[in-house]
Amino acid sequence: MRINVFCILIFCCVFFCYGNHIHFKHINVKDGLSQITVLSIYQDEVGTLWFGSSEGLNRYNGDKIDIYRPSQNDNGLTHNEISAICGDKSGSIYIRSIYDLIKFDIEKEKFTCILPNAAHTMYCYKDTLWLGYRNELQYYLKSDGKIHHAATLDNKFSIGNSLIIDKDYIWMGHKQGVSLISRKDYKTIKTITGISHVSSIYRDSRGNIWAGTVQDGLYRISPQEEITHYTDSNRLSNNQIRTVQEDNNGHIWVGTFNGLNHYNPNSDTWSAHLHQDNIDYGLSHNSINCLYKDQQGTIWIGTYFGGVNYFNPDTNTCRFYGSGATGNHFLSFPFVGKMVEDRTGNLWICTEGGGLNLFNRTTRTFEKFSYHANGLPGTAHNNMKCIYYAKERNKLYIGTHTGGLAVFDITRKQFRTLIPSQNNPTSQAGNIVNEIQPYKDKLIILTQAGVYLFNPEQETFSPLTHNEDINKLLFRPYQFETFLIDSKERLWLADSKGGLLCIHMTDNSLHRYYTNAQDSSSIGKFRIVDIMENSKGEIYFGTIGSGLFKYIPDNDSFCQYGLGNNALPSDYCYYICESPIYRHLLILHSKGFSLFDPETGKSKHTYNLFQMGYCQGSSIYFAQNGETFIGGVNGMLSFFEEQLYHSNNNYHIYFDQLWVHNTRVLPDDETGILSQTLSQVKEIRLSHDQNNLIFEFCSSNYTLNEDIIYEYKLEGSTIGFLPIHSLFPTPISVRACIV
Repeated sequence: MRINVFCILIFCCVFFCYGNHIHFKHINVKDGLSQITVLSIYQDEVGTLWFGSSEGLNRYNGDKIDIYRPSQNDNGLTHNEISAICGDKSGSIYIRSIYDLIKFDIEKEKFTCILPNAAHTMYCYKDTLWLGYRNELQYYLKSDGKIHHAATLDNKFSIGNSLIIDKDYIWMGHKQGVSLISRKDYKTIKTITGISHVSSIYRDSRGNIWAGTVQDGLYRISPQEEITHYTDSNRLSNNQIRTVQEDNNGHIWVGTFNGLNHYNPNSDTWSAHLHQDNIDYGLSHNSINCLYKDQQGTIWIGTYFGGVNYFNPDTNTCRFYGSGATGNHFLSFPFVGKMVEDRTGNLWICTEGGGLNLFNRTTRTFEKFSYHANGLPGTAHNNMKCIYYAKERNKLYIGTHTGGLAVFDITRKQFRTLIPSQNNPTSQAGNIVNEIQPYKDKLIILTQAGVYLFNPEQETFSPLTHNEDINKLLFRPYQFETFLIDSKERLWLADSKGGLLCIHMTDNSLHRYYTNAQDSSSIGKFRIVDIMENSKGEIYFGTIGSGLFKYIPDNDSFCQYGLGNNALPSDYCYYICESPIYRHLLILHSKGFSLFDPETGKSKHTYNLFQMGYCQGSSIYFAQNGETFIGGVNGMLSFFEEQLYHSNNNYHIYFDQLWVHNTRVLPDDETGILSQTLSQVKEIRLSHDQNNLIFEFCSSNYTLNEDIIYEYKLEGSTIGFLPIHSLFPTPISVRACIV
């Protein structure tokens, strides 16, 4: 039996995430990491990542981790501590385990100790592995499998990342400083003095050498040998430098004993990122052991007691804002609801527990306004449900939960709560305000007591119409979930028990819509939680459980979009809005948010940025300059929509593992199927009884924030490409490991 390896098609857009607050992703013991102390990181030519820890070597394919531990008989890894990893990008990975040098053959998946107890530092340049041990410079050639002597030096190599090789020179870090050795003549050595106890060296794209020291900070040596010294007294968070890495934008990242430091050479400015308690998207531990940049420019961080952290600092940015107890760079509460922009371009944000937040879009900082239990001026409650901005008055009208309607004077930054009075029928009718929308020169207010018309000038409430029968419907307590007044002056009201009520404000006519299980054109069974009208006058309804609905005026019916017809990835749709640029719909749902094409009735892309979660009350806001803000249950993110369509194709799909009868096949094992690891083979041959197969494939795209459609087929088959979840009519199944 002969099977050619599948072909794969991918349909995707890639979205890169970065912000003033870096959103760090984490890999820890609970994710399969062998230990939280990570000493070294490397990515091989296939795209797989390798993490060296204090307890073994970890292989990470974006979905799962395989752990290699030392053997008792020294056939393989010799120690638990994997101090350094590098490779030739051509089938070999080199590992320094304490002072032992070990080679891992990727094709055969085998370890070989090639130099015991004689490696303090190493650096792989093209096909040659260079080694430093004490004052000996050596190199290893894979072609002959031997260690060759290069030079005996006056100084001893520092243990760690103290060796760099380029086409002309060998850079060596040691106690007395940094030495430059000519590759043409190893006896031609120049030592740059004034630097001592160098623990790591790094060469950036501008030709600068960065020398990190044990306790004396960081030195930058320019190509003209001008030296700049950075310490914790002027730029750094700590003087103990462990590692340096340049990103794709030419910025320098420095790992220290106490924090991650960032240098922008364009502005000559430094910033530090430190661990903060209760910030789950922050740096997991301050002590940084290693930094590594992968094929896509993602920076991977090995920490002393926090596992692996990673982020991508690409220039196409998306910003994430989480909550924190103190500081003006954090929201007052993680749940972000409705938002509105004032005439200065700043954003006012409702939170479900932290009051009102002002986001200064110039400084990217927050100012908080919350309820004061001590009687100081403030809103009557911190749970804010809705918000409306009156530009001509420069005032906010804010609906709260059990605190009524609050008026906020932006100029004075003062709250005033409209207090209901039993003796005044025009005072506020209800202390739970769920929705506010403008109607002519008034506001329509939805409270737990019903729907009212509010006069902002007089600050009085009145019935919405003069029709007593309609008012009786509108004044039913807890009757309505949300509403929309559309461009045709139709008031759409979502019944809290399901169904829909439509009132024509021009003639007070009304129509009820009920769910009907026998009629696919009826409204859905479950509650409507959002109603919107797009620029074409089309009305959409988001439900929690029945999907998305569009009103069809021609036959007074509804069209449903959801999981059942593969239109959306979820039937729980919390918020709908229209892109002012591209005119598609952005829909928040339980799986993330989707770009929905009204013309085709299908979602084009689905994103899950920063692992944001959404529920009823989440929202989207488009600022005047095109910046998009999304509020979720764990914070707020912002981006410019065109950034969604920037693609980085510097990644690939590769076959990772083969399983036969639920047992993994290894190179040269008893099955005889593989002579090399699966990613290296062109075809496999199977016997008649080796017919229950699982192929695992992986993506080297570790920055992916979008759901991807994978398709596959067998070469020679008459059946075309099928989605990866489809069942192929043979005993073969496909399991995907997707980043």
